[in-house]
Order: sequence, then structure tokens, then C-alpha cells
Amino acid sequence: FAIISATANNGSFFAGNGMDIRPFSLDTQMLWFRTHLRELVQAAAAAQQNGSVGALLSGALVALGEIGGNDYNFAFSRGVPRDAVRRFVPAVVDKLAGAMEELIAMGARAFVVPGNLPFGCTPLYLQRFRANGGWWDYDPATGCLAWFNRFAQYHNRVLAARLDRLRRLHPDVTIVYADWYEATMSIFQDPGKLGT
Repeated sequence: FAIISATANNGSFFAGNGMDIRPFSLDTQMLWFRTHLRELVQAAAAAQQNGSVGALLSGALVALGEIGGNDYNFAFSRGVPRDAVRRFVPAVVDKLAGAMEELIAMGARAFVVPGNLPFGCTPLYLQRFRANGGWWDYDPATGCLAWFNRFAQYHNRVLAARLDRLRRLHPDVTIVYADWYEATMSIFQDPGKLGT
């Protein structure tokens, strides 16, 4: 149910922060998912199988993609200051946690939730957010935009802490944090290892 360029938050969040962005959001994805689940339950009931959402989700692995990056990217690309975008992080993580709570209430018992990638290393972002402040904006070991990667790490710390709270609230649910940031950074830090 992922949509390219989707955000965690909806248009009203961005309007409240002075931006005219009308994205597909996690709300849209969850609406489509709920609609799909109802259709599956109806089909299972018609086939006289166990027709309940809980039965469908209890044995499923719910992958929640990398959520939140576009919320930040849209804001950064519109010139919103870094400290203002940093204040978006709790709202993004809250939105994701809310979707997880809804899915848990529907019967989901296993999740994989990846953090943000090191966007400061991608050519698109290296070009778009080119550092004007000088060499200190770059990581000397990788050439990546250090400030952008620190931002991604901050998001990931807030997300990991929130996932820990969800684990404590729901000890019968498996929640795995997928550390895409460190996995990807290992490539940027030592690309020669890819050939071995």
C-alpha cells in the first residue's frame, strides 16, 4: 500500500506548518489497507473460512516501510530551517506508532519497522542540499552531508525509543527495528567490501 512520495503526516499537518503540500499520506495508505482487509474478510466468509481481520493479521508480518523521509524532504526542499523540520520528528513517529497501535488492535502480532536511510549520501540530496557552509558540513570519511545524516540518526533514535515503548505496552507483539541506516552506511564507509 506504499505510495511513492507519500508522507507520514497529511496535508493539514503541513498547512499548519506553513507549507502547501497535499501528499498521499500514511492515513491514505491505512484507509486502503482497511478497505482491502474488509474485502479479504468478506471473501473468506463467502468461502466459509475463518473470516475475521484478526485471523488474517495474526499470522502476518506487517512491514511498515521507511516512513517519514518524505515529510522531511518536502520541508527541506521548501527551505524550512533544519531546527523547524527537526520538530516534525515526534509527529512523524507518533503517526507511525498510531498506525501500529491500530494494526495491533486489528490483530497484527509481528512487525518490521525500518528507520530512515542516510539520505545525506545519495547523489540527489548531495546536489539538492549542497552545503554552502563549507567542508565541515560533509563527513570526511564518506563525503556525505553530515547534517542530513545526523538528522536521519535523530529520527531513528526517536523511532527506536518509541518502538521500545510499544514493545513494553504489547509484550505479545514482535516488533523488529530494521537499521537500514547502519547497513547502508557500512557500504558508504567501505565500498570495497561489496566485491568480497
